[in-house]
Amino acid sequence: EADGKYVNPYVKLTLLAAQDGNWEDLADLSARVIRLDPVDYPHMYFLNSVANYNLKNFEAAEKSATEAQKMDSKHRNPKIDQVLGLIMIEKQDYPAAAQNLRNYLQYAPTAPDAAQVRSQLAELDKVTGGSASAQEEKPPEKPEAKPEEKP
Repeated sequence: EADGKYVNPYVKLTLLAAQDGNWEDLADLSARVIRLDPVDYPHMYFLNSVANYNLKNFEAAEKSATEAQKMDSKHRNPKIDQVLGLIMIEKQDYPAAAQNLRNYLQYAPTAPDAAQVRSQLAELDKVTGGSASAQEEKPPEKPEAKPEEKP
């Protein structure tokens, strides 16, 4: 409250909101950190994407995830690709979803949720591979995006 432009307290509050799964606070706080310092906290774009995905604000989620991907050229946080894949499933862009999930598995092949992601990818391959009308097929299960895992 003393200095609304001091970033550190907002970063800590953002991490607490992420731990608690408080998506509204996470979206608000991470957006505030990004506005105050869009360069030094690239992980905030990822957290903002996760929050907006869980709030079903897919356009904002995609925008933040795309920015996070640009800032993570060394793929230190492969969860960005997973969240972007989930967003693409929501947008029914199954080829893009499959590519992002493949990227996730490429950079995190032994992740705790790798088996689940492989299953989602298999479902996407069924939908996109040789199907005359992918829209009529049942899309993959849409799990909650979770920010807790960091590489």
